[in-house]
Amino acid sequence: MSRHKKPIALKDFLEKHRDEAWSEEQNEFDQFSQKAIEGLQYHSKDEPLNNTLNRLRHQIGKQHRPNKQFPIRRLMSIAAGFMILVAGIYFLYLQTPDNEALFSEHFSHIPMVVDDQARSRTNNQPENASLEMAAISAYEEKDFLQAEGLLRVYLEEHPADIEKAFYYGIIQLGKGNTNVAIPLFKQMLSAGNKDNFKRPANWYLGLAYLKQGAIEDAQYHFEQIAQGEDRYAMSARALLKGMQ
Repeated sequence: MSRHKKPIALKDFLEKHRDEAWSEEQNEFDQFSQKAIEGLQYHSKDEPLNNTLNRLRHQIGKQHRPNKQFPIRRLMSIAAGFMILVAGIYFLYLQTPDNEALFSEHFSHIPMVVDDQARSRTNNQPENASLEMAAISAYEEKDFLQAEGLLRVYLEEHPADIEKAFYYGIIQLGKGNTNVAIPLFKQMLSAGNKDNFKRPANWYLGLAYLKQGAIEDAQYHFEQIAQGEDRYAMSARALLKGMQ
């Protein structure tokens, strides 16, 4: 027969908080008390826990019958519930999901620019250009799964084509593969003869770092393109404001 588990006393409740014994297995206490103890880790350090409990007791006691002690179990339920609620709001809305929301709001696959070299390859080397053009066609039709596979094969044969690698990076970023995408964007950014890709490269680097939660790196790249009135400048300014 299992031993009946007891509710935690106020003295033990305060000691658990003092010792930061939040995640230890609390075999001696009932399930409610264990949840209350876990909630202690989210209590603000700006106010001693005992002060918080006294303040809550005072506020709730105004609506409670006089001359009757307020049950510690109910008080802990309110306090722990409030702590867990605050923690949930913090983690769900102030951390990664905010970055994810900003990323999702601003990410899109820009149209692929088909340069003159690609057109020349299509005309002069149709047997080699068919793979490239099939990848371009899939990308333009927003069949990014197909485009990803075709670009991967194409880039294995043409690793120097950093423009196609850039679009391949955009597809990877859309899938959340930031570790694959970032080096491809950096490669484009460092290319000496691709000035028309500098702003898109900074834009997508900023988005990739935003998705990773590397806020300072994201801000740096957005700041590089925040001047002007093109789509990149306006979006960068909106993101910088949203990241404050």
